[in-house]
Amino acid sequence: MTSENKKTHRTLNLFRKGLRLHDNEPLHHAISTSEVVFPVYIMDIEWQREQEKFGINKMKFMLECLHDLDLSLKKMGTRLFVLKGDALTVIKQFCKDNEITQMTSMKDAEVFYRERDTEIKTVVERLEVVTKTFGGHTLFDPQEIISANEDEIPLSHSEFYDVMKKVGDPLAETPAITSGMFKEVLCPIGEDHEQLFAIPTLADLGFEESTTLSAWTGGEYHALKRLDEKMADENLMRLPKDKTEDSFLLNPTTTGLSPYMNYGCLSPKRFWNSAKKLSDSKRVSIQGQLMYREFFYTVASSVNNFTKMEGNRICRQIEWYQNEEHVAALREGRTGYPWIDAIMRQMVQEGFTHHICRYALTSFVCLGDLWLNWTVGQEAFEEFLIDGDYAMNAGCWMWCSGSAFSDQIPTRVLDPIKFGQKWDPKGKFIRKYCPELKNMPIRYLFAPWKAPRSVQEEAKCTVGTDYPTPIVDHRQARAHNADLIREMNNLSLQEVEGEA
Repeated sequence: MTSENKKTHRTLNLFRKGLRLHDNEPLHHAISTSEVVFPVYIMDIEWQREQEKFGINKMKFMLECLHDLDLSLKKMGTRLFVLKGDALTVIKQFCKDNEITQMTSMKDAEVFYRERDTEIKTVVERLEVVTKTFGGHTLFDPQEIISANEDEIPLSHSEFYDVMKKVGDPLAETPAITSGMFKEVLCPIGEDHEQLFAIPTLADLGFEESTTLSAWTGGEYHALKRLDEKMADENLMRLPKDKTEDSFLLNPTTTGLSPYMNYGCLSPKRFWNSAKKLSDSKRVSIQGQLMYREFFYTVASSVNNFTKMEGNRICRQIEWYQNEEHVAALREGRTGYPWIDAIMRQMVQEGFTHHICRYALTSFVCLGDLWLNWTVGQEAFEEFLIDGDYAMNAGCWMWCSGSAFSDQIPTRVLDPIKFGQKWDPKGKFIRKYCPELKNMPIRYLFAPWKAPRSVQEEAKCTVGTDYPTPIVDHRQARAHNADLIREMNNLSLQEVEGEA
């Protein structure tokens, strides 16, 4: 054992993402090299809100992740120390108060968090604190992938998969943390711990109580429980063969593990290895999605302003419309298209919606109808979705809007009426999230403005009063946008594909 690895350090293990005990290399290193370990999370909420958008469901989920981590640490004999305030100030003081000699942490993918980590590292190193950072939020170190691609960022999926053949399989998980291991490095827990280091409440953070909070519960315990349940589910990843079977929008057969991946409650390696036990089709599907995540994180790790159009060097600079009325109508679920409004309302109320619904929104927002900047949708997803992942969210919006990762802007757009009828043929989804339409006959449910006045009155839903009129005419908008796309792609009229 080298002098560096002798158990002599007083270590601060800094959590941000990676809110788990399994497959946690920085925490494992801290325990193996220290005489005492302080598990720390910094809540610099003003700074965090400058970098990310937090809706109530997203914040609720994150706080639950912290409570779950604190409970797991409590079972190990220790606690989570939540430092509140300016990160550079509070960590400096904590290091001084507790004579910290080493800080371990998991690398962040977000450029702005990496920049803040560099600032934190500078502060603690001035106190002669040794700093160690490790991977863990992705399957591979993004720089490893870029290096294997001759120091070039892979900007297409084909290029990415070609370089992954050189990189090989993910490394093994870090050994599990046990209570026996922690027993040797327990830090002192004062009687004033709750007063000084407690996890804040939603009210503390300025959120008003709501009766429509998400039913999803954050934390490693729920992540691993859901992982086990989904890996044993025979219907996992199954889309209905009979389109009249529409309950899957309300009870998705997808894994639903993306929120836990977002906050690192579930290790990507654990997810990858669990998928190995599935049938070939399910394994390929899940591991393929994990590779999509890896692709976007690799690009995001080296591109400044990844979540913006301006200043984003890989993003096509499209002259999108600026219509604040349309933006407000979209965010509030009052576009006049019930399928679109139901999706937005579900997302705001519950913090989650099916990927088919997300696809419908991207088409409506950008190319199909509103011709709004993809960042409008990206910001809404970031704020309202509990899995509003930095890299995946922006990457998918750029891709679907034709802003990056392809030489051509997509010509296929979705009809917000027909696509809704395809996936919600009985209208259960719409009726749940747009209750003002609950009595509207199925014939008019997806386009209520077409219903005769007498039908609207009988359904107690008058369009223009009880439910909004459409903010755009889809056919006119699509025809106009198709001309714009054709011009940018330099396509002929015959080459533009039809609607779904």
